[in-house]
Amino acid sequence: MSAGSNARAIARLLASADVPLWIITADQRIGYVSAAAAVWLGIDGNDLVDRRCGQGTAASEQAADQLAASLSPPAGMTQRGAMLLRVQPNTPAKVSSRDVLFVRIGDGTAAVTMAVAGTYQLADVD
Repeated sequence: MSAGSNARAIARLLASADVPLWIITADQRIGYVSAAAAVWLGIDGNDLVDRRCGQGTAASEQAADQLAASLSPPAGMTQRGAMLLRVQPNTPAKVSSRDVLFVRIGDGTAAVTMAVAGTYQLADVD
């Protein structure tokens, strides 16, 4: 299977997800917003793509920039790993907060963070 067909297969899987999810690139920008996330947020997901999405990001007065900043991973999520955080999106219309599992995949300039909103019951691991 070629890299292009792998990418298309992954894109189809992400597009079919019925839970809100988004992907944050290594340079702290939103790279992808699922249809379910767009519905939850009440916006066109394409309006968030390429907006800054990192802790401490100076948000402009634009509503889409403020929303993107509110979807950022927890502080300290610069290494591999996973963290759970309740996210309250900064939207003009009130939307419900959700638990979001942030999973960092890869290292350095190739790393991405996938954020998946849902209901989680995580077990303690020793």
